[in-house]
Amino acid sequence: MQEAFALEYWSDSSSFVGHLPEIPGGFSQAETLSEPEERIRHAHELVVDDQRSEPRPGADTREILLEA
Repeated sequence: MQEAFALEYWSDSSSFVGHLPEIPGGFSQAETLSEPEERIRHAHELVVDDQRSEPRPGADTREILLEA
């Protein structure tokens, strides 16, 4: 399932800086705007994958709905 996020970006001298507020420390810098966007996408994937850890031994799980 895809979800939309707002990528904040600005020009910093001769490069672009991108920031995804949903990822603490989620900043990237590059010469073109597409580069920080791609790096932020990769960082987001890493964060999501890290959060999908196996349950603790002996723990039960259930799905709940949260506002995005």
